[in-house]
Amino acid sequence: MTARLASAVLGLAVGVALSGCGGPERSAGAYCAKYQSGFAQIKAEYPEVDQYSHSDENPLVMLISVVGASGDIVALIGDMAEVAPDEIQTDVERVHETLEDQLGSAGDIMDNPLGALANGLMKGIVNSGAFSRMDAYTLEHCGEHMFSASPQ
Repeated sequence: MTARLASAVLGLAVGVALSGCGGPERSAGAYCAKYQSGFAQIKAEYPEVDQYSHSDENPLVMLISVVGASGDIVALIGDMAEVAPDEIQTDVERVHETLEDQLGSAGDIMDNPLGALANGLMKGIVNSGAFSRMDAYTLEHCGEHMFSASPQ
């Protein structure tokens, strides 16, 4: 009876341990794969978002396209957060939450334009370190800037 109990406990422990293995792989490779495939799809759907290939584009048309793509970009960053390695995971999550909050409060601009702009600006400033670290990590591991305006 003791051997059976020990086997059951061991089996349960192994089962619990293995259940944690079913999550997404957290690595720089998985992060970059998400980033590259996601932005390739966004650039295909919103060609104006790729500022380097459209430098002669009307800035207003580019702005409208970027705003149109923003929901997809926020969703992509959320997907990147799911596979981001521990060293950058918290920053990617903070960037995702900040952009999600800003996108969610965009409707407030009609009721209180100054308040909505100030709120979005403040959230961006408070989390600017996370944006900078995510940009630097993406450049180092994926070979491209995430937020910077300078091309490679």
